[in-house]
Amino acid sequence: MKRYLFILLCISVIIYSCTKEIDPYLVTNNQIGLLTDSTQVRDLDQAFPNDSISRFIAGDEFAGDINTID
Repeated sequence: MKRYLFILLCISVIIYSCTKEIDPYLVTNNQIGLLTDSTQVRDLDQAFPNDSISRFIAGDEFAGDINTID
């Protein structure tokens, strides 16, 4: 019986340790929240689904001189 409980405890510890939650407020050398050094501009919509990300609209008279990223 003790062996069964020990095996069950080991399996549950392994499963619990495999789950990795991302801290949205973590600031490190290569990461700021959900943004990492490999995050591309096209991935911002997926990283922040509840936020509005402004886009350049051609012909907008209030846009002024904007350098777009290709």
